[in-house]
Amino acid sequence: MDYLTRIANRRHFEEMLSNEIQRSNRYNHPLSIIYMDVDNFKTINDNLGHRAGDKVLTAISTIINSHIRSSDAIARLGGDEFAILLVETDEQEAGKFIKKVQYELLLAMESYTFPVTFSFGIATFYSFTKNIREMMHIADSCMYHSKKSGKNRISLQVVR
Repeated sequence: MDYLTRIANRRHFEEMLSNEIQRSNRYNHPLSIIYMDVDNFKTINDNLGHRAGDKVLTAISTIINSHIRSSDAIARLGGDEFAILLVETDEQEAGKFIKKVQYELLLAMESYTFPVTFSFGIATFYSFTKNIREMMHIADSCMYHSKKSGKNRISLQVVR
């Protein structure tokens, strides 16, 4: 568990993903991995202090946790990066989910007057020939595409 946010850490997330890959492969279900980064997070820590930064991170985990199903998972990968595993979820459902979450996150940050936004990368898998690190890398690359495209965006890749 991550000590601050009380959600899974990277190692636990990858274990859950490994189990879900086997299940999704067996039953021929898609799964989606969402990689999220907080845009301008360094500004919060530099200008408002680490206590404010911690408040941002705990608010994020609380909001996302309130929107995921019990079969899904959220993890803090480190710093201001998070991952979400959506089981039996195709790209359309993952897109709808993350748009709702993005809206809620932006509302919360506005209420705290924290000047941050969120960049997301969604990777939806129908085929499970890649290893966990490759799958995570695809979602991470989508997130970086969102950041390079102007931040506060959602990028998607489907792997068949």
